[in-house]
Amino acid sequence: NQLTVDTTGGDSMSVSASVDSHTAVPGLNYLPNLSAADFSLVLPTSAGVGDLYVIKMGDIANARKLFITTFGDQQIDGLAELIVESPYAAVTIIANASGSFRAV
Repeated sequence: NQLTVDTTGGDSMSVSASVDSHTAVPGLNYLPNLSAADFSLVLPTSAGVGDLYVIKMGDIANARKLFITTFGDQQIDGLAELIVESPYAAVTIIANASGSFRAV
């Protein structure tokens, strides 16, 4: 499968296919269909302020979930993890300080 992003007239965005327990990279992180097991995507320990992480789900079956987690005492809007349960959902997260992320 190939995913392309048209950035004509604008900034580019990196695209990364994610595997379970993968560390997210700035840009678009797309995930496979979840049917056999839950999935974990980890935000990096050394994110730069302003780094943007777009996480795009595939289909979700059998009540599976995506867990977006952090390291140590890092948080996303005051939480240790976000849980995504909706098929084809998208979540955008921005690093706003060392060890701090915000969902936008």
